[in-house]
Amino acid sequence: MFLAQGDDEQARYTEGSTFIDWPTPQWIGATLNLPYARRSSLYLVFTNITGRMDLDDLSVDECNGTEPLPPMVVFECDFDEKPCLDSFSLSYYTYSWSRVQAAIAQNVTNDAPGTDFSTGQQTGHYLWLNNPDSMLPAGAGYFSTPILNFSPSDSTNYCLNFQYYAFGTPFLDVKLSVFAENQDKAVQHVWPIYPVNYTYWVERWTWGFAPLPTGDFSLVFSVNTESGLGGSFAIDSISVSSCPYYSSFIQPTSHLEFACDFDRSYSPMCDIISTDFIIKTPRDLINQNLGPHVSSGFSGDSFLYWSYSGGSITISEIRIPKIETNRDICVRFSYFVNSSSVSPNENNMEIALLIDQTTQAVVQLDTTGGWKLYTHRLQNVTGTKILSVRVKGQQQLTAAVAFDDVTIAQCAGLNVLTTTTAQPNRTSSISINLFLFFFLIFMK
Repeated sequence: MFLAQGDDEQARYTEGSTFIDWPTPQWIGATLNLPYARRSSLYLVFTNITGRMDLDDLSVDECNGTEPLPPMVVFECDFDEKPCLDSFSLSYYTYSWSRVQAAIAQNVTNDAPGTDFSTGQQTGHYLWLNNPDSMLPAGAGYFSTPILNFSPSDSTNYCLNFQYYAFGTPFLDVKLSVFAENQDKAVQHVWPIYPVNYTYWVERWTWGFAPLPTGDFSLVFSVNTESGLGGSFAIDSISVSSCPYYSSFIQPTSHLEFACDFDRSYSPMCDIISTDFIIKTPRDLINQNLGPHVSSGFSGDSFLYWSYSGGSITISEIRIPKIETNRDICVRFSYFVNSSSVSPNENNMEIALLIDQTTQAVVQLDTTGGWKLYTHRLQNVTGTKILSVRVKGQQQLTAAVAFDDVTIAQCAGLNVLTTTTAQPNRTSSISINLFLFFFLIFMK
């Protein structure tokens, strides 16, 4: 016997089993105890049947024994009596989630839910995206809950319950998902449990249910639009409570944002994969005239470095962990290139940005004359993507290439980060040079 929960019944767990042996044809009774569950579908599965079997008198009723305990609720929000404290819509994205009263939402668009789920009244509130008629290609919006702490040593497992309402016509290329996000902006997909086989219910409140992993994470409700043609979503009655499902530790599969300066003590490569590039500092370089004399100026001393000599066409690549992309996301990194035995403006070296191995942008150069900052805005790219930076030298030469401060984030937020981090290092450098200049004059 197993129980299934959620509107699609993809969340299932085995509750119990019994062995029935009948030496002579006769009716035999079997009893299995059910756990406490708000709602569930019951399935009986019969295996290893070697003869004929008849069933009769199926019933679900109260039974003697210990009464099952109700689930322990650790987070609950209905946007009315139980507000979502410390929950918020993430900044800089195309769409913003907001709390709205059902009656007001209906005045904006007739397709919005006429009542909320928790109270069933027009005066009730829910969370929604107020733009079913103005969706954009590759648009995205995220709503985040407070951090939840589930220790792997805790014997209790937890599950997510929520209600969603899909509205607006036509309803095409619009996806609602739930992620578990850790402190490094790395995320694991939680709901739908099997996205390929899931179909959204439209114009009705629908029960979303999923087991949760252990660890420290926030729940992030995400809406992504591919073509910009489609409807929108409302959400209500979010809760996280104990459940009998088996849970594993959070295993991030992608990132909402990504940043790596190659200076942190733990995992300095930040899961970036490369066969040629290694972490170096200016002091570690064997050929001091080939590599950068100083760091990039945005972070610490370490950077990603590769040098080669001779050969014909030489190619190397760094692969960044998977990213959840959208129309407003930018890629930024610092780079350094120095080539020997190359005439000015030959441009026999190129740096290319790739998404899923498809070239998006190319920079051709041979010597940068120092560190350069490069920023590229992705054009209407949506979904989970692999970003790579490929370096290609096109003739026999000795060259060095370095990368630092790789950042992938919303473009508006990236501009703020650039402004606040770049300037102090320049100011301090100018101040030191002026001090030395006046000191030498004084001594002379």
